Amino acid sequence: MKLEKFKTEKKKKKVMIIVSIVLVLFLTILAFYQSFAFFEENQTFDVIKGSIPNQNYDLMLAITKEDMNQNKTVIQQVPEKNSEQKYEVEIDCNNDAIGIWNYENWNPEILNFTNTRTKCNINFKENNDFEYL
Repeated sequence: MKLEKFKTEKKKKKVMIIVSIVLVLFLTILAFYQSFAFFEENQTFDVIKGSIPNQNYDLMLAITKEDMNQNKTVIQQVPEKNSEQKYEVEIDCNNDAIGIWNYENWNPEILNFTNTRTKCNINFKENNDFEYL
């Protein structure tokens, strides 16, 4: 009788250990899943989508404006060129496209534009000391 009771207790202990391990693993996975879900970052921009004449590719532009305190805001249209408020313009494109701002004509020039779904971010940075060439 003692041997049977010992085997039964040993089985119960073994089952309890296995259940405890599974429960700890489940809670750990749940905690990691929740922590990643809390820190997911999504950012959306209003995008201007258009086509270039004589091109079969599409181009998407996101335009932002950055003030002197480096606060960026999404804007719907290019700021007007004037002598009171000057902007230094930065263009960053994907798909090996190269964006250059033409300060004389006040418009972007996209070079090496050979892939579809090309996206360019245009940032107007307030800089009253900047000299347009």
